[in-house]
Amino acid sequence: MFQKILAASDLSEVSISALRMAIQLGEEQGAQVVCLYVTEKAPEKGSWSSEFFEDALNDINAAVEQQNEAAFERLRQQIATVCGVQFDALELLIRPGRPAETIVRVAGDVGADLIVVGTHGRRGVLGSVAEAVVRNSQQPVLVLPAKTG
Repeated sequence: MFQKILAASDLSEVSISALRMAIQLGEEQGAQVVCLYVTEKAPEKGSWSSEFFEDALNDINAAVEQQNEAAFERLRQQIATVCGVQFDALELLIRPGRPAETIVRVAGDVGADLIVVGTHGRRGVLGSVAEAVVRNSQQPVLVLPAKTG
């Protein structure tokens, strides 16, 4: 039924549960699992008018790059240790942008048949990111809630 599953991660316990579910479904369906982590978008060059701001922008971009590398390594470790899956078994993506918009866009870009997300449920029933993904996705979305009680 599913050939490609996109699992969105924010590196939280909730997203680990979502990743486990995506992997389980992937194994059952023989589907490829793509794990996505969305980072903050770095400011673009040209939006600053002075040399001082250009230097600050370079520092910000270097910090964002370091954050991306750390997030990628943390995601890789979570997959290997918590989910018991070797790194090579999954495709990992890190993309800048707003989480919900980026999840929906990347799902289309990679040809995902299903999106799996966790929700903290902090805002409304689903949580703001999960709800936005459900509202805007062309693919079915499986939402896993945070454990309660």
